[in-house]
Amino acid sequence: MEEAELLRTTYEDFKSYLIRQIEITKAYAPDVHYIKGDPNLSIFFLFDPIDKVQAAQYMDFIKRRGFSVISPSLEGDIVRVRQDYNNSLKLFDVAMIYGEKVTTHWINMKLMDILKSPGMGREKEILAKAVIIPSEKIVHCPLIARGFDIIEPESKDLNGSLETYLKNLPAK
Repeated sequence: MEEAELLRTTYEDFKSYLIRQIEITKAYAPDVHYIKGDPNLSIFFLFDPIDKVQAAQYMDFIKRRGFSVISPSLEGDIVRVRQDYNNSLKLFDVAMIYGEKVTTHWINMKLMDILKSPGMGREKEILAKAVIIPSEKIVHCPLIARGFDIIEPESKDLNGSLETYLKNLPAK
């Protein structure tokens, strides 16, 4: 019934309400960094603070290849962090989950978040999904079988499977 009350307001009140809603949405827009590559293709790179150092190396590698990287905010107001995360789930083109030191439960939760993003208002197609985890964790993450590519963390350098994966990403 609250929505019905809105219909009884004047045009100016309705316009003010819409402007406030747009401003609130803009305030929660994720921090997207467009790098020299294709600004239309964004990679949502998920990681836990325990993997922050290693994840930063991967994100830098991806950025140097010319992709736009969206990463979750790890500090600040919990409501804003959650809102940014939900907005990012609606906006990305490619999802990558990094989970070298985290538990398989955390990885499974992020896999579920990616899979349920269309039900959260996502309108764009997900072009690709990948998980960067050690091989021993794969058997404990059954949702990987739902279209996620597996990239094992390389110990020597970041070339190899990640480079090949980035080269084979579909165009938007």
